[in-house]
Order: sequence, then structure tokens, then C-alpha cells
Amino acid sequence: MGRGDLSNEQWAVLEPLLPRGKKSGRPPLWTKRQLVNGIRWRTRTGAPWRDVPARYGPWQTVYGLSTRVLAAVRLLNQIELVGESVRACLEALAAADPDWTAAVLDASWQRRYAARIDSWPMPGSKTKRVALGNDYARDGHALLHMVWHRDSPGWLREVPAVDVLRRVLVQNTKVSTDRAGREVVTLRDAGTDGLPPGRSRIVSPYDLDARWGGKRDLAWCGFKLHISESCDAEASAASVDAGDWVPDEPPNLVTNVTTTDASVPDTVMTGPIHQALAAREVLPGEHYLDSGYPSADLLISSLSDYGVRLVTPMLADTSPQARAGVGLDRNGFTIDWDVQTVACPQGKTGGRGPPPGAGGRRGAAVTRGRAAGAATTGGVLERLMAAVRPEFRGDVFRPDRDDRIFVQGECRLVHCPNVTSIYSRGLCDSHYQKWLHDPDRDDMQAWIVREDAYLARRRSGPRVCDLRGCNRSTSH
Repeated sequence: MGRGDLSNEQWAVLEPLLPRGKKSGRPPLWTKRQLVNGIRWRTRTGAPWRDVPARYGPWQTVYGLSTRVLAAVRLLNQIELVGESVRACLEALAAADPDWTAAVLDASWQRRYAARIDSWPMPGSKTKRVALGNDYARDGHALLHMVWHRDSPGWLREVPAVDVLRRVLVQNTKVSTDRAGREVVTLRDAGTDGLPPGRSRIVSPYDLDARWGGKRDLAWCGFKLHISESCDAEASAASVDAGDWVPDEPPNLVTNVTTTDASVPDTVMTGPIHQALAAREVLPGEHYLDSGYPSADLLISSLSDYGVRLVTPMLADTSPQARAGVGLDRNGFTIDWDVQTVACPQGKTGGRGPPPGAGGRRGAAVTRGRAAGAATTGGVLERLMAAVRPEFRGDVFRPDRDDRIFVQGECRLVHCPNVTSIYSRGLCDSHYQKWLHDPDRDDMQAWIVREDAYLARRRSGPRVCDLRGCNRSTSH
């Protein structure tokens, strides 16, 4: 354990407050404690994120955890949310007008809502849980009826907790009529009655801005932090595995900080971030982003509106065809803009498409073929051509073959078949990490020559032992 890492006592306090994973099963390769210690190391040293020591996990994972901000509220399910909203409204009304509260409410309200709703366990039976949730919903509607009664003071309706309860009930309850014409108040069922989208759904009566968000296998309730910083300094050639080693180059400077609720997609914030950077006159020439921020539109608009080139990996093709390696994905079609036709892999050609400028919203369309030899009709090809943005036509937008956005080059090691990453200074990810954390590393070019010679020895003749410095052949 490093000198600045969390102690067992500190971790026992922090662990319950961290985001929880959405999936059960095999534990993650890197524990939350390692990742948090990586965040603390980076904050303490001021080094670039890419220099976070390997013992804390991949720097991308450490950085990803640092951008999630938890709301300072308890996590409530739908039943607890409705009940706690009724309780919060009762407390606010009792503080605002205790005489009115004592006059309209009997002792049963005090028994039900004296303690926090989540301070005792929910009933084990589903039927009892549904009945309890419906009781909370009826109490909430009854309380609002009392507040809006003509004999009640009008200013009670302006109490903020009253409006919060009203909004929670609108989102989570429904009012129907039974056969006898009586009003029936019940909780909404997500499957049959529907619930509001996550971006507008209240998750706690004590923090109206907090929202649920998720990224890969992690979910959290709260907010998302977008940090922009300079990255002009070159990575140091010294080892970064020393506990409190601080690089000699100038530290990265934070140029912008933006906070949103956790439901806002990263790609929505790219434009506002550039606008804020332009207002401070600190726009970069190249903006390094992870794959959550770019889009086909932003590749064009960032360059045309702000003069900023987005240097970023685009999202991988996750269509069923691409994952299975069968069917027809977008890479199997050829567009001829001169005659406005689209050819499928079987050679069939679609008719004329719409005129330039009438393209759809997406960068490319995917035709879902049921098998590798599935037939494609002309109408589908015409729709495919219509969905391609005119900015990406071959006669309008021609990316440079060496552009890091569109084309990944080969690793600088001649005998390495992998492609480079935009973050790895001409090396593939595996060799960049190997160089970055090599305790005996020196100048990068000298390291490349030595490592390339090692790969050449392994590729020529019989395979040698993986242990460096051992040239003996392996046995089969």
C-alpha cells in the first residue's frame, strides 16, 4: 500500500457511498479501492491521467470513476420515494403552520410518518408491498386535497415540499374509478402504466436535480462531472511506479468544469464545452475525447464552428451483424455519388436516391440481413443512401489517410501487427502500457529498438521462452 492510499478505517467509511454495479457474478478485475487510490494519487501528484501507476488499474477506468458524483441522498425505491415525499411534506407543513396541521390530521398520521420510511425493512410479500405503496399514494392525494381545500390558507400551496409531493405523485401514481364510481389511487406499474423517462424522474424529495445514470456495468444516482484540461506536456521518461514521484514537466491546467445530472449523455455536452472554452479564449487546436463524446455531426461542426479537431475513437459497431460476423452491416455497401446508386455485397444496385442535402440524421444506415447471402431490395438501398449525411459524401468530405480520427496506423514496432491508439504516441495500447510501466525504460526510441529486436527473435525460428533474457526454445 502506498503512503497516500486509503487505510482500512477510511475505506470502511467510503465504500458504502460509492456507485454500485448493476450486474452480479464475477467480481471486476480492479477493485473500487484500487481505483479510488488511483484518483487520490493523480490528485496528489498532478500528473497526467495516462501516468497513473498500473497498480491502480487502467488509467481510463480510474478517470471514468472520477467523473461520477453521487447525490447526498439515500437510494429509494418507488414505494419509499412516495412514502418519504409524504413524510417530507408533512414535516414542512407542520413547521409552516402547526395549528392547521394539528386541526386537519389525526394521530394515525403521526404513527405512520414519525420515522423515515427507509429506516425499517419493507414487507417480504409482494402483495403486502403493493398494499403499502398504495396506502402511501392515497395518503399523499388526501394530504394535497386538504392543502387545496377552500378553508385552508392559500399560502400553504406555495410551500416547496407541497409542490415536490405533487410532482412525485404525478410521476408515480394513477387515479382510476371502480365499478361503483369510487376513486381508486394506486402506484404506477412500469410495465403496464409506464413511468417518466429517467431524465425527468424525481429520485428523492430532498434533491430534485439528482438523476439515475449508467455507463457500462455501473449505475449511480447523482450527477456527472465533465473536466477539460490541457495536455501539452510530454510524458516523462522516468518510472511512474514510485509512490510519490512527481513529474518534472508543468502540470495539466483545468480549463473547464461542467456538471450535469447523471442522465445527460456525454455527446450532448461536447458543444457546450466548446462554447465555454471559446468564451474563455482557451479553445484547443485538437481536443482529445473518449468515445462517449463524439458524433458524426460533432466531427464536422466542431471543426467548422470552433476550429477544433476532435481526436477520439468512434464508437464500435455493436450491431448484431458486426458481432456475429454474418449478415450485412454498413461496411458492406458501396455508394456511388456520381450516379446516386448504392451497391450491396451481392452486386445489386439501388435506384436514384434523394438530392444532396436531403440526408437523414445518422452518419450511416445499417441494413439488417438475416444471413450473409440475404437479398437486398432496391428500396432498402435507396433508404440507405438517403440516410448518409451529405457532409460525408466522398466529393465533399475527404479525410486524410493519416488522420488519427478515421485511420489508425500501425504500431511503431515493425514486428507488431496491432494498430496504434490515439493516446499511445505511435504504439499499440499493449506496447504503450508496457513502455510506460517498464522500470528499466529509457528513451522511447531506444526502447522501441530493443523491444522490436525481442519480437524479431520470437518470430524467427523456433519459439523461445517468454522469460526475457532466456533464448531457449519452448517444448511442445
